[in-house]
Amino acid sequence: MHRALIDILQCPKCGGRLDWAEGESEEGSRLLSADATCAGCSSNYPVREGIGVFLVDDAARRDMWEETHGALVGLLEENPELRSGLLHTPLENLKSVDRWWRAKYLEETGDLAAAASVADCIEWDDIYTSEFNEARRASCNLPCS
Repeated sequence: MHRALIDILQCPKCGGRLDWAEGESEEGSRLLSADATCAGCSSNYPVREGIGVFLVDDAARRDMWEETHGALVGLLEENPELRSGLLHTPLENLKSVDRWWRAKYLEETGDLAAAASVADCIEWDDIYTSEFNEARRASCNLPCS
């Protein structure tokens, strides 16, 4: 494990700062053995044979993506007038970014076919930069407008 990672790694369980006890190293830049202990939750993560083991129990894992997933649904459920406007306005009357929001809402509520149908109507050039769109077109397996 490269020593430079010490400054950027954080506890995968709680996001806390890691305190490092360095062991064996190779040529000063690579750690072969060490122990990292979280200052927040006291979890321990070893480095053995140059490989950091940063595994946590799935049940206790803090998944930030999962925490944000559903926020759109919650917001629209709390604001029925926004939800109605987003879902009942004809697609041709929505700007591309609002089509994107509709597709995300439909995806989060499990209506994947409808989400894909709306996503097909998004004019991506209206939302993202030209550099992003070029990269998207280069790697896209689906029809990219």
